[in-house]
Amino acid sequence: MFRSLKNLPKLKFSEYLFISFPIVLILRPVVINVYLIFIIFFLIYEFFKKKYLFFLKQEKWVWFFLIFIFYNIFRGFFAIYSKLSITSSISLIRFLTFSLFIFLCIPDTKNLNIIIKIWTIILIFLCIDTLIQYFFLRDIFNFPIIENNNRLSGPFGRRGVIGAYLSYISIPILFYFFFVIKNFNFF
Repeated sequence: MFRSLKNLPKLKFSEYLFISFPIVLILRPVVINVYLIFIIFFLIYEFFKKKYLFFLKQEKWVWFFLIFIFYNIFRGFFAIYSKLSITSSISLIRFLTFSLFIFLCIPDTKNLNIIIKIWTIILIFLCIDTLIQYFFLRDIFNFPIIENNNRLSGPFGRRGVIGAYLSYISIPILFYFFFVIKNFNFF
């Protein structure tokens, strides 16, 4: 067993961050925000270390996204609830930073197989946890079904978002498996 552990490829720190993404989403919003702030600092460090400024000049989608964010911030000044509009527009930066993190720090796809396998294990565990909650009215973490509308919540507690979580996290996994099946050779 220990020989098989030695044969595992070495993962980079950024890949460990990316693997932990589905687990962080299960935790509370405070943990998600700390995770995203940590990714922002990691990106800043990578920008200075590897001189990624040439990347920003070449990629048009980054400029398009920045223009979109500044347009929303500008529009927020003229909204009825301008403070709420401006803060929600500024919070769009997290999507840009996470996209840049994936694009810049996970370019090596040789370890993508390991990442997808770990994400699949997490999804299977959450599906089993939700099924246990469906049949026994409590999940593994002792969270009950949401009483107001009998919705399953799985490990999310009082937030009934398990369906959206499973569907969003399963999209990259499904695309990966379709790609693997398409390139599968029976011989």
